[in-house]
Amino acid sequence: MSDHGLEKKPGILIIDDDPGIGRTLSDILNLEGYLPSVALTGKEGIARVKNKDISLALIDLKLPDMPGINVLKEIKKIYPEIEIIILTGYASLDSAIDAINLGVFSYIQKPYEPKELIITIKKALEKRKIEETLYDEKERFQSLIERSPLVVSIIDKNSCYKYINPKFIEMFGYTLEDIPTGKEWFKKAYPDPEYRKEVISTWINDLKKAKHGKARPRTFTVKCKDGSKKVIYFRPVTIGKGDQFVTYEDTTERKKAEEKYMKQLKSLVKIGNEMRMNLELEKLLQNICETITKTLGWRQVILSLRDYEKGTSQPFAAAGYDEKKAQEILSNSPISIEAAKRFLRDEFKIGESYYIDHTHWEEMKKYPGELVMTPARNPKSDGWNEKDVLLIPIQSSEQILGFISPDNPIDGERPTYRKIQALEIFANQAAIAIENARLYTELRDERNRIEFYIDLMGHDINNLNQGVIGYLELLLLMHDFPDKFTRYVKIALDQVQRSANLIRNVKKLSALQKGKPELKTIDVYPHFKQAVENVRRSFSSKDIKINSNIVKEKYFVRANELLVDVFSNLLNNAVKYDKHDTVEVDIEISENEKYWSIEFKDRGPGIRDIQKELIFKRLERLDRSIRGSGVGLTLVDYILKSYNGKVWVDDKVKGDMTQGSNFIVLLPRETKEI
Repeated sequence: MSDHGLEKKPGILIIDDDPGIGRTLSDILNLEGYLPSVALTGKEGIARVKNKDISLALIDLKLPDMPGINVLKEIKKIYPEIEIIILTGYASLDSAIDAINLGVFSYIQKPYEPKELIITIKKALEKRKIEETLYDEKERFQSLIERSPLVVSIIDKNSCYKYINPKFIEMFGYTLEDIPTGKEWFKKAYPDPEYRKEVISTWINDLKKAKHGKARPRTFTVKCKDGSKKVIYFRPVTIGKGDQFVTYEDTTERKKAEEKYMKQLKSLVKIGNEMRMNLELEKLLQNICETITKTLGWRQVILSLRDYEKGTSQPFAAAGYDEKKAQEILSNSPISIEAAKRFLRDEFKIGESYYIDHTHWEEMKKYPGELVMTPARNPKSDGWNEKDVLLIPIQSSEQILGFISPDNPIDGERPTYRKIQALEIFANQAAIAIENARLYTELRDERNRIEFYIDLMGHDINNLNQGVIGYLELLLLMHDFPDKFTRYVKIALDQVQRSANLIRNVKKLSALQKGKPELKTIDVYPHFKQAVENVRRSFSSKDIKINSNIVKEKYFVRANELLVDVFSNLLNNAVKYDKHDTVEVDIEISENEKYWSIEFKDRGPGIRDIQKELIFKRLERLDRSIRGSGVGLTLVDYILKSYNGKVWVDDKVKGDMTQGSNFIVLLPRETKEI
């Protein structure tokens, strides 16, 4: 049978790296009477355009060998008249703008409805046919344009409107009598003088740069005859002897949806930041649910968390239910994670989430846990069904923490990809907040345990130490106590006193870490004097000589009673490691810019350079052989930092550690309070 006289089938090229999508689209297009072909890579697609009669190309932006935008550019170079529709699951504002500027007919986001795609293809091919007809069959132009679904106008080179189709009048309300020339159009469509000036300037500049037959797409806000405003996508093309063929698309609703979506995303980021400040896990989970019902357009929601140690999942929070129902939901028994996984199939996946609609209800009845159904308000035949299930994963960097299950959308519609994407963004924010709250809970519990042990050590063990010290001192006071044991008793007494000092230092260090201490202007001398008395008492058996230029009511600093501990620990350190018969320590105070500099010079064994910084970091260092086995010097460092002061250690004689150490303390200078 001859094909002579039959209309040729339009060739449609599908460029997508997913063979499944290629086969599916081919079958659909075949049924619609088109001639489809499939290319799995960009290069293959470009080659097919060169060798085949292609009227329209469907291009995916993400291809294995080159970006879809580059494929679009190459195809347009080869075949400028071809119509192109972008199909992508990775939509972005930038890629949409690039595609439109390169002359695509439409930009469609996956997943899409096949019906909508076919309608778009038909419109694109109709447009192509119209543009071809303008060149090849002028006598048919008027009838075709009148029946066109597109909004069209033709403007001559003198800026007079030659033609507007019925769709133009339907969209804007203006007739040829209203806008005989571009001047009247600009005046009526753009009443604001500044905006009108901007639009006219853009039109003229684009026209100067325009190539014959090449579209110059722009978007402007137009005032219609009835006073309403519409966001219009203009696509003017220079044809014939300089006429402008212009098509118009009303993108007002799409623009509003984009703005609403961007506003929602900004709101979600803000809410996420606020959530991360909520460190009480139970309150946080409830806050997550309530945010979804108040902000994201759902009437009910349940949040479940997984326990991987037990291998179970169960509800932890709910919103939108009455109190009795909420309690019933939260009291449900845990379910097996593995048993629930069989329902999380790829066929239900949209993005990272799972949408299981009511057509799978018979299978969902086998779900191991209770499925809560809430009757939909004002149900729509093609909208959300009370048996639909939507699961949004709360995904951490390592694993799924749980799921958010929203129910009963306020608009009654089935969830779109964009609506699910907004929930996923929120769920990712929630995951960070949940992990923060869990970590905070663990740290708080651990701190409570540490504080319990510190209290135990500080109270009970210290009481025991005091008892031992009392009995040892009593032995030394006994007249008939054998002299040969006195030395050992003194050693034992020294060890117990060191233990008591360690406990006191740990308690003070713990208190410092909890909060900022209250400071006041004080005289250095009394605190230094008290420290000297303490060290003489602690080392009563040693001959101690302390040389100092610190005097009364001359040196004032902003500090508190812990200044005694700073001096006591530094003096103890100097005396303890000095093995001379007479222990000698030189203390000198002097001015150092905004500080009082106090140097403690001893005659001990010295400190190696590698250990000089670590000696103040008992909580961080692992080498216990470093001088200072307790926390005294660490406490000194903490106290001085709380005063905005500092401490470090040098060799007393530079380059020779064997001559002893020099501990330098800087304390911010203050004037005496009157």
